[in-house]
Amino acid sequence: MERLNQNMPGKGHHHILAQPEIGLRMFSCAFFLLAVLLALPSPAYALDVGGIISNAGNLAISSPVRIFIHVVAYVVGASLIFLGMFKLVKYVDDPARNHPVEPWMYLISGTLLIFFVWFVYQRLVPTLFSGDLKGVGSGGGMAGGSGEGLDARFISFVSNVDGPLRAAITAICWLIGVIMAFNGVVRLTKVSQKGPKGPAGAGTLMTFIVAAIMLSLGNMMEAVSFSVLGGVDFSTSYELVAIPKALGKHGEAAKNAFQAALVFVQLIGWIAFARGWLLIRDIVDGTSKSSMLSGFTHVIGGALAANIGSVLKALQATLGITIIS
Repeated sequence: MERLNQNMPGKGHHHILAQPEIGLRMFSCAFFLLAVLLALPSPAYALDVGGIISNAGNLAISSPVRIFIHVVAYVVGASLIFLGMFKLVKYVDDPARNHPVEPWMYLISGTLLIFFVWFVYQRLVPTLFSGDLKGVGSGGGMAGGSGEGLDARFISFVSNVDGPLRAAITAICWLIGVIMAFNGVVRLTKVSQKGPKGPAGAGTLMTFIVAAIMLSLGNMMEAVSFSVLGGVDFSTSYELVAIPKALGKHGEAAKNAFQAALVFVQLIGWIAFARGWLLIRDIVDGTSKSSMLSGFTHVIGGALAANIGSVLKALQATLGITIIS
């Protein structure tokens, strides 16, 4: 009989509505679908891998997407304020059956969403960082490879995706940060919910912290780099001492291939760094089975990969050898 009741349409529909995670996933899918449709008229770049990545980055920060975010925040914020006033009237009429804090959480959350841009860029991000917000960078400025060997093909690939991928990582992290900040504000209305997903839980607090990190990924990378390595070195222009100048153009090709390998490692490092903070947020929120060590490994490993030049210098100083200068 219990199994039959679980399969009834009314029961299933009520069960779905009772889970906020399902509603958030449905909203996220609808958001990205509308964002894609709104950004379709925008001009596209050349049809290569770098152009495709550039289109994805421009999609994330396009004017229609920004306008859509502002409109959704304003509409949801106004709705929360209206609902908060309604709950406040209910509490005044019947204090015994209504939570005294719930109306004020709705009013505060609605106000923050109406002033969403001010809250994110004037209060949320400056809480962790100061100064101008920094992204992933503009790339190493590599030139395309020449010749017919695999080294030339690898150099051409990295030079094509380097700049667009850095811009796309910055744009996508910005979009993730905005969505997480929006999610964090909405979660403040869940007064009755306990645990890390509640308004006073560690998961909600970590959502705001990681949202600020995603909005200013470059600033956080510099902070972690200074803490681990004592400085920041995103350069890839190193001379290979082991390659004699007598090799001529072959030595130059080896140098370019080495530089392309360093750029590729840097790009992987930026992606791992961003993924590490998202893992930490999910772990604190209780939605991931990974360990905290896994999240911090991504963060530290990503910072080391982004500063691959400093790591190589430290390794050769430790071993007493000279490979690059």
